[in-house]
Amino acid sequence: MPMESKIAALQALIGSGESLAREPQIRAALGIGTLDDVLGGGLAAGSLHEIYGAAGRDAGAATGFALGLARRLTQDRLPIVWLVQSPATGEYGHPYAPGLAEMGIDPNRLLLVQVRREEELLEAALQSARNLAGGVAVVEPHGEARQLDWTAGRKLALAAEASGASLLLLKIAAAPVASTAATRWRIRAAPSQGAARHLMGPPRMEAELLRNRNGRTGTWIVEWNSDESVFAHAPALQPQIVPLPGAVAALSRDGSGGEAVAGSRGQAGWRRAG
Repeated sequence: MPMESKIAALQALIGSGESLAREPQIRAALGIGTLDDVLGGGLAAGSLHEIYGAAGRDAGAATGFALGLARRLTQDRLPIVWLVQSPATGEYGHPYAPGLAEMGIDPNRLLLVQVRREEELLEAALQSARNLAGGVAVVEPHGEARQLDWTAGRKLALAAEASGASLLLLKIAAAPVASTAATRWRIRAAPSQGAARHLMGPPRMEAELLRNRNGRTGTWIVEWNSDESVFAHAPALQPQIVPLPGAVAALSRDGSGGEAVAGSRGQAGWRRAG
């Protein structure tokens, strides 16, 4: 489909800024008091924000963080447009409907738009910024995205501020560059509380605030509370003592090998050498 047709379809689906207008929401609280204080009361709506996955293995955590921000910015009634450069979907996949529901996002509110070239992605992002009043557009390029430079970011930021749309620029395994973004985050995956017990725990990530137009920065270990649809401060992981199968060797005070201890079924245990 020609790019002009894609833009026309995007405009028809997201409608005009007037049709999506709502009461102005200056900031969206994320749910963690210290983090919201640093942000000046929450994440600024109608602004450009950058999210960097520290490495390819952090793509899931960075995507989850972007979805969490989108959920907080739109609450539960405004659209989310996900603009993705198609090579990125091959590496990191699509947003998954059951996962969206678990995040508290109705999959029917998310519009996925795929493009091939950076020029198309930038044009679709500009159209979303101009027309998606009150909604959120997640812009996911592939790789370093050289064309999404300071000048392009400035255009996106100005369009978002004029319409009230929020833009989340999501980059995976790319180096942060200078921009006019209101905030810039570097996201890394973090082990969940359930992992130590071989259970499924809440999604947990390390969120490092690299840039904040409000001034202060910092790092938080956060997890997503799917019941309340907010971020929560992750409690410290408790050390888990997992018994090893079989026998262990007793050690003397000086660390040298002691007598072997029988295993649980009475078999001879291993001795520590040296």
